[in-house]
Amino acid sequence: MKIRKAARVRFACTSYKHLSFLDDPNHCLCESDTVFDLPQSQVVILGGLRNLSKGETVFAIYPDTTSFYQATIAQVPRKSTGGGSFVMVNFVDDSDENGITHDKAVLLKHIMLPPY
Repeated sequence: MKIRKAARVRFACTSYKHLSFLDDPNHCLCESDTVFDLPQSQVVILGGLRNLSKGETVFAIYPDTTSFYQATIAQVPRKSTGGGSFVMVNFVDDSDENGITHDKAVLLKHIMLPPY
C-alpha cells in the first residue's frame, strides 16, 4: 500500500439509507452525509506495534464492532496459527454481571496507542 503525504485527509460517509450492499468498498456505514477533514497529525495508520507491555493502555477495536475503546494489555502479543498476531486486552467498563472483566483477543493490527 502506498501512502501519500497530504496536509489534510478527507473522509466521506454515505447515509446508511442509500446502501444496498454493506460490503461495498465505496461506501461506509454512517448516520448522516458528512465529510470530515482531519489534519494529518490526527490520522493514525494502524499496524507496526510490536513491543506492547502488560498493563499498557491502548485503544482497540472491540470484537465484532468497528469502534475503538480504551483497553489495557492483559497478555503480550503473540502469533496466531494463521500468521497474524493478536493481543489479549481488558476493555474499560467491560465487566460481566459478577464484576469480572474477561480478556478479549484483538488482532494486533486493530490496536493503536492513545493519541495523547
